[in-house]
Order: sequence, then C-alpha cells, then structure tokens
Amino acid sequence: MAPELGRRGAALSVTAFAPVGLWGPVSRRWCQASVAAARACARSCGPALPRLASTAAGRVALFGLFFGHPARVDPAAGVADARALAAAPGFAAARDAFAGHRFGDAGALADIPVTVAWESRDLILPAFQARRARRLLPGARHVRLRGCGHLPFNDDPHACAGLVAATAS
Repeated sequence: MAPELGRRGAALSVTAFAPVGLWGPVSRRWCQASVAAARACARSCGPALPRLASTAAGRVALFGLFFGHPARVDPAAGVADARALAAAPGFAAARDAFAGHRFGDAGALADIPVTVAWESRDLILPAFQARRARRLLPGARHVRLRGCGHLPFNDDPHACAGLVAATAS
C-alpha cells in the first residue's frame, strides 16, 4: 500500500514492509495460497484456537507463517487476529485482486524518500523478492529486518518504528 500511496502523491515518504506487487507469478500464487491456508486453518480450528494458542508449540503452528518468533505472540492477540482473518468479509476479493497488482511506476517515487524492508523470516513474501525490489526501486533504501516475519511489528516494533521515522525525516 505504501508505494502505491507514494506513487499517487498521497504520501511525503514511503516505508514499505515486504510490499505486495514486487513479485513474479509464482511468488504471487504462493502468497495467495499461504494466506488462504492460514484462513482455512483459523476457520477449522474455531473454538479450539484459545487452547492451541495457550502453548508455545500451538502458537508456532498457528502463527508461524506470519511471525518470525510465533512462540512470543500474545495468545489472546493471536487468537483475535486468527478470528479476524477467519471472518474477514473481503478476504476472497482482496486475495484475488493480488493477481492484477504489480507495482510499476518507480519514477513516481523519485522525489520522495523511500525505504523498502524485507523480513528475513517472512514466509508469505520471502526475502529473495528483495532482488526484484532493488531493480524496480533503485533509488530506495533497502534494508533487511533480521529475525522478523511477515508482520514485523510484533517481532521488532522498535526497528519498524525507527525505519518509518528515519524515512520520514
């Protein structure tokens, strides 16, 4: 979302964490399949989610796709997130829309500060996609968040906030 907001002139700076649209067709399909599987898991576990999330092993199984350190996820927050994913009314439309989204106009970001972060333990949008990001956005600052998963704000909130602040200043 951040690169697109920057491209449209709606942002004065952009910090993107493993942004969608910088992928090839295989990576896009992997992303779609992964989030669909996570949703199916959340739906099928239903009432058992709190019990599963109460153990470190259960949190690894439930949240390992999204977090670099899933055992550290707060059980109640993880259950709430899983239930929200299971119930999201726009999920299918959003997932399907990925097929039509590829970030293209890097020139539109030439006049604003841009940072692109890839998380070293991201299983949804793997860090190898950073190579394509460097080609598409050569003027951006590219960083790797070590030990973080697809949702790095839980794994290392200070590093994420620091990147946003550094890019905005």
